[in-house]
Amino acid sequence: MKRVFIINSQAARGKACKKWQRLARDIAGLKSEEVVICLNWHEIKQQASKALLDGAKLVVAVGGDGTAGQVASAFFRNGINRFPDATLAILPVGSGCDFFRFISGKIKPTDLLRRGQTQKFDVMYVTTDEKQIYGINTASIGLPTEIILRKERVSYWIPDFLCYLVPTIQSILKFVPCSYSLWIDGRMKSSKVLALFITKGLYGGGGMKLGEPGDYNSGRLAVTLVPPVGIGKFLRYILQIYLKGLRSVPIVEAGFAHQIRLEDSVVLTIEVDGDLYPFNSLEIKVLPKAINVLCYFQAS
Repeated sequence: MKRVFIINSQAARGKACKKWQRLARDIAGLKSEEVVICLNWHEIKQQASKALLDGAKLVVAVGGDGTAGQVASAFFRNGINRFPDATLAILPVGSGCDFFRFISGKIKPTDLLRRGQTQKFDVMYVTTDEKQIYGINTASIGLPTEIILRKERVSYWIPDFLCYLVPTIQSILKFVPCSYSLWIDGRMKSSKVLALFITKGLYGGGGMKLGEPGDYNSGRLAVTLVPPVGIGKFLRYILQIYLKGLRSVPIVEAGFAHQIRLEDSVVLTIEVDGDLYPFNSLEIKVLPKAINVLCYFQAS
């Protein structure tokens, strides 16, 4: 089976290549022609597309959630998977690898290549004023976008396990909630929110439980609205969010949807798998069982 490893050299704040070298020693039969090192998002998607067009049946995203999202996007055009027989795999070397945490069953990264099984996963299809975006893990609006912006400015010396926690606390202290015109399955819901999460995976934000177990190929989106709350009240639930999940917190509104639309007169920002995109209006829907993913858990 032809395989290609797409390495995001900028992942983990520039430490990805060193991490990749350690992983590479444990990959049986690895050849130099199977490895492509990329410098930016555009090159990642471009090289993943080239690999698929050249007949690769296993494309391995080596980086974090953003890298996995960009490689997954290379499979699609106009909402259709052009390479339904190919499989996406992930090796985590980024500072945020929440999707790998979800699919790996806590086995070693390189063990996933040896022991993983292919399962069909849903994909989020996000269309904005100008872009088509594909997401495999999480999308969010509001406070999470502020956290991502602050995470990108975190000092190099901050340990990876703190690079989400520090900007999260900073953002909670300073973020001002916004009002959105929001439709969920055609029902209008216009309100001020601290954060809106749309998820297919289980984890986000550096290990917080945001989604639902076993929901990866249900054909629906897990939608969670966090209302504006005081800092003290929000921080009171931080431990519960990590251990039991955001959707278990009594102050949030949790449900499911097949389609979401959002509009505003000002430019807003949506985060999809760790990358940020501006928009005035957008639509999110599900592409059911649209991509093969190498993972280590049994299908539901």
